[in-house]
Amino acid sequence: MTGVAKPRHGIVPWPPVIYVAAIAASIVLG
Repeated sequence: MTGVAKPRHGIVPWPPVIYVAAIAASIVLG
């Protein structure tokens, strides 16, 4: 997960925690 944490369009690199939270939210909602 190296290229994921890198800023792509000048955006601040988001921590993997948000990614995990998004997956958990999708599982709960879905």
